[in-house]
Amino acid sequence: MKQVPEDKKVNSEQQLKILRNKLMGNQAFAFCRGKLGKQVVSVAADLIAETGTPTRFLSMWDEFFGKARVMTNLLAQFNRDGMNVAYEELLSALRTDTHFFPGETVPVEQTRPVTVLMLEPEKTVSFLSWLLEEHWMSLRDYLYWKDQKPGFFNKVPDKPSVLTERLYANFSKLEELARKHCSGYEGRELSEAYRQEIIDTFPEGALKNGKVAELGRPQWNDHIEHVGDIPFIYIFEMEQFEVLKMFSREDQKRIATWQFNLPKVITHFVIGLHPHKMHGCWKKSHPAFVSCGKSHGLAGVALVNSPLNSVAGSMPKYPVSYHSSGKSGKYGIIFEPCR
Repeated sequence: MKQVPEDKKVNSEQQLKILRNKLMGNQAFAFCRGKLGKQVVSVAADLIAETGTPTRFLSMWDEFFGKARVMTNLLAQFNRDGMNVAYEELLSALRTDTHFFPGETVPVEQTRPVTVLMLEPEKTVSFLSWLLEEHWMSLRDYLYWKDQKPGFFNKVPDKPSVLTERLYANFSKLEELARKHCSGYEGRELSEAYRQEIIDTFPEGALKNGKVAELGRPQWNDHIEHVGDIPFIYIFEMEQFEVLKMFSREDQKRIATWQFNLPKVITHFVIGLHPHKMHGCWKKSHPAFVSCGKSHGLAGVALVNSPLNSVAGSMPKYPVSYHSSGKSGKYGIIFEPCR
């Protein structure tokens, strides 16, 4: 391989820009994408089945390998010039059609609409914030503090955190349920309060068309029982306006929705919701996977290579730190569709 002088090396971002420019509108790439990972015999079998006659097959065979020659020549150029990032990205895209380059967009006709819905977003976000940031003991400490009675350490707890006070304020039935379940593990009161005060207040018919998504582990303390199966968001395979039409005008004011236009080849994904200030970075790095807008201070990204499940995907890859305890407000929350 030709050695490239240190001062002439092209950085990763420049390599990706060159790659995108070279492939923009490139029919040879569009034709070869996702097919070169197959063995030649498999390619031949596919072409024979598609053409039906020897004459048409030979014509398409020549066309296929003519365009494959163009793509493999581009691979060789990237290798020669030491452009390893561009080389690996192109190689992956030629192996499978579910690989997308950082910064790559997808034509509208190759996408499908997906809408993510959250009920009572302000209450739900306060619920999630408490769940991700507070210790399970603070749920019962609130009661001990309010009653001025000794708690876990035989002393009256300090004044509860703002998140804990907000949680009890947003869920009026939580205190009654917490006292009812005070002899058992924490968590049942949380799930019951959420279902009674949020889920049960919406028409079941509208929600049944959506796929339920739960909070992915290990984002929350598993000492808290019965929380993992709460449907914090719903995923609909339809346009945002179609989802909104299923709700009355009053109920529309109590929901948040995010629309995605995902590549049709992507079938398995998890949803990440993050503070809106982070959205610009995700939109720049993976524009084909981000939500079209923001709602209630949050924006979304479809993650198809999640360490929280076994989905075999490609882009967008992301660091495990995308999900966190949330104390810094820097990272996002991951929701896994129920299978």
